[in-house]
Amino acid sequence: MLVGKMKAWLCAALAATASGFGSICADNDVQLALDSSGMVASCAAGLAEYGGACSPDMYTLGNAKMQELCAASNSPACDEGAPPGWFMETCPTSCGAC
Repeated sequence: MLVGKMKAWLCAALAATASGFGSICADNDVQLALDSSGMVASCAAGLAEYGGACSPDMYTLGNAKMQELCAASNSPACDEGAPPGWFMETCPTSCGAC
């Protein structure tokens, strides 16, 4: 009987996640590295670059830290910068959102 209830719960959870409800709140290091063309290797590394504090302007084109990082880099990510909130959305656990 317990197995049946667990199976039903699991199916409901999977269905809700697949339809956009109940999404998992977790850092996405792979997406972060892809989006930044490898400039930001992980959420932990990106957060360390900013002294452990998240903000919506992290890695945006006009951000002073981004300008400093790009002065020593020829990364394609430096051409556009990140959209506002990108780091916080990609690294919600590191930023304390979940």
